[in-house]
Amino acid sequence: MLTGSASRRRSLTDDDLAARQTVWSPVDVGVPVLVVDTGQGRRRRRLHVVLADRNSGFPRWRQAVDHLTDYQAAGPGLHTLRQSTDHARLAALSFQDHSEANRFLVSAPRETLTMQ
Repeated sequence: MLTGSASRRRSLTDDDLAARQTVWSPVDVGVPVLVVDTGQGRRRRRLHVVLADRNSGFPRWRQAVDHLTDYQAAGPGLHTLRQSTDHARLAALSFQDHSEANRFLVSAPRETLTMQ
């Protein structure tokens, strides 16, 4: 997982260029997982992108998906999303296997990745 920052004024088409030009800082290594909290009981229904530890499966990083997350493929093997705590900051998932990156991207419908 990598982090970087982006200006709030950029349009969506400029984000692709920004993601490629951003100087990324490596933060952690793990397995990306989509986790859906069904919201049964009193909890709200939510979706999280989780970076799980390769050995234990415990979450090392978790990001709630909201209507401003803008999860997208910024290049082969590179997915970006805006952080829910500060939408001006980007997080990126860098995949070693580009086909697995594409599989992860299409594993959830686009509406699910933009749900609130």
